Amino acid sequence: ERASDLLDVEERIINHLRRNKLLSAIDPHTVVVAENLTAGDIILFSRRKIRGCVMDYGGSTSHVSIMARALGLPTLVGAHTASRVVSAGDMIIVDGLEGELIINPSDETLKHYKRLQGRYVRVLEEQKKYVPLPAETVDGRRIALRANLEFKSELELLDEFGAEGIGLFRTEMLFLTEGRLSVSEEDQYEIFRQFVEAAGDHVATIRVLDLGGDKLLPVAHREHNPFLGWRGIRVLLDKKDILHVHLRAIMRASQHGKLRILVPMITTMDEVHQFRSVLDQVVSELTSEGIPFDESVKLGAMIEVPSAALTADQFATELDFLSIGTNDLTQYVLAVDRGNDLVADLYQELHPAVLRLLKITIDAAHRQGKPVSVCGEMAADSRNVPILVGLGVDELSASPVYLPQLTRVIRKIEFGDVSDLAEKALGAQDAIAVRALLDDWLASHPFDLQHILDTDGNNV
Repeated sequence: ERASDLLDVEERIINHLRRNKLLSAIDPHTVVVAENLTAGDIILFSRRKIRGCVMDYGGSTSHVSIMARALGLPTLVGAHTASRVVSAGDMIIVDGLEGELIINPSDETLKHYKRLQGRYVRVLEEQKKYVPLPAETVDGRRIALRANLEFKSELELLDEFGAEGIGLFRTEMLFLTEGRLSVSEEDQYEIFRQFVEAAGDHVATIRVLDLGGDKLLPVAHREHNPFLGWRGIRVLLDKKDILHVHLRAIMRASQHGKLRILVPMITTMDEVHQFRSVLDQVVSELTSEGIPFDESVKLGAMIEVPSAALTADQFATELDFLSIGTNDLTQYVLAVDRGNDLVADLYQELHPAVLRLLKITIDAAHRQGKPVSVCGEMAADSRNVPILVGLGVDELSASPVYLPQLTRVIRKIEFGDVSDLAEKALGAQDAIAVRALLDDWLASHPFDLQHILDTDGNNV
């Protein structure tokens, strides 16, 4: 055990020295090109104000990609040989929207991309007029639009983009930034308090620490298949001392607003019971210590494993809400690594198998009168909105910048109409057929929805 501790310390020191050396060599106006980058690398590079990232490997829904977008870093993943063909000193254009890398562009190409930059800014400004408007369909169905957040610097975006609170706060960023699991209760509480207060009268959904998969600490246990191994709630139930401190900080923060707790990677009801047992112990301690907290904090689970979706009725019976994590659910359903560019074309969020699991989950929750959110990257793509709303979701949660566009689309559709569309999608043969259904549906509508989607900031 002591030998293992010493190895952990050794690895921390090596990582610290390596990163300090790397950071000192990076100019603030640099585009970083590498075979692969970790979440910790992205955090460090963002502090140097780099202009963008290019990686040979990875997928658009990998955690590193999601984090880079949250930090506003133009990022290109799955660029294959980029790290071998780009040389230090090259001028490059990173087109994260179209997935293109241009090395040493001509003057005309530079002018073209400067025009595109201007257009992109104008589109985002145009969308902001939807910020004060409710996300309500033509026939009166209201969809709550909440924000996915990782960093304290994003809190100011809640009001700027009209978020109805926080649908997902990824708490692992606090631990990844520190590079360790033993973050003090006081430090955690202070961060959680700020997020809860920033949500104001709206709810702040705090997902408990979700390490593993592609979110690894520098000293994390190495696994051959981390996405099927020690991650999410499995880590916390094995490290109940860490979970205990974590929940104390979260519950203390609940006194400052409306807070929900979200548990990741749930696969069995036994995990729910074990988690609730630790939570009950924390509540008992805080009560005896006279520390204030909100006794009405709601508890929910991430549905991101097929077994959880298929038994969603059991989870809905004991929990207050469900949140569907489509990033992981899609990769588990289709056996496609979402971080592997070699199989990126097989990662299909609109595959009927994925949609059917969404429908099973939504219907199971609604039978118990419980709300359902979709918080994966699927919810950020406005082209998916008609089908998601048609399936019956109550909430969509995405990076703040996407929320005005989601509002814009929702206000153009009728729930009854998109319900029929979703029903047809559930019976489709494959994702290609679903896309064709969606395209035909858009073409058959006289309003300007197709134009709205064509001018989406994601597609400029």
